[in-house]
Amino acid sequence: PPPPHPAGPPRLAGGAHLPRNGSPKAMPFAGPAAAGQPYFGVLDIFGFEKLPSNSLEQLAINFANEKLQAHFTAAAITLLQAEYEREGLAIEKVQHADNAATIALLEGRPLSVLALLDDQCLQAGATDASLVTALHSSFADHPAYATPRFGAAASFVIRHFGGDVTYHGGGFLSKNKDALFAELPATMRGSSSRFVAGLFSEATEARRQ
Repeated sequence: PPPPHPAGPPRLAGGAHLPRNGSPKAMPFAGPAAAGQPYFGVLDIFGFEKLPSNSLEQLAINFANEKLQAHFTAAAITLLQAEYEREGLAIEKVQHADNAATIALLEGRPLSVLALLDDQCLQAGATDASLVTALHSSFADHPAYATPRFGAAASFVIRHFGGDVTYHGGGFLSKNKDALFAELPATMRGSSSRFVAGLFSEATEARRQ
């Protein structure tokens, strides 16, 4: 990185100035590439979470990353290679992991992890433990799903493109329901907007139950 520049505006990594208004201004990169030296770069497009304890929040984040990975692979590799082939260019094909099975496990129809989670939220008497049991029985043979060796009664494993992640089922149902505070629907029914008030009418709330 460039040396400190105490007299001027702060700098970002690579020599970019950060003006006082917080908007970065591109500056020449003062690194090995500028000097013509061999180097390799790492582009961190999106994050992937694997924590000591993973719950619904991590599942949602990693699901989004699976979709981004599939889009990036299709746009930056598959479609580009197909274009080169149409133009008759001799290229060495880039091998990449296919995460279609993981995406199908998470959002496929008629049965998926997220669909089963929604279904459990609608069933009277369903618990986080019953959700995990239903996942094990429904996806035992799925290539992107696994049952952990320890704590199988309360957790499950998803094989993501970034690695296997063990999710703990505790709190999944309550988080997925995302219930509103009791005062909020009553407050919204008093809105001056007929549209907004209609979204929270007693009839609408009854249909949600």
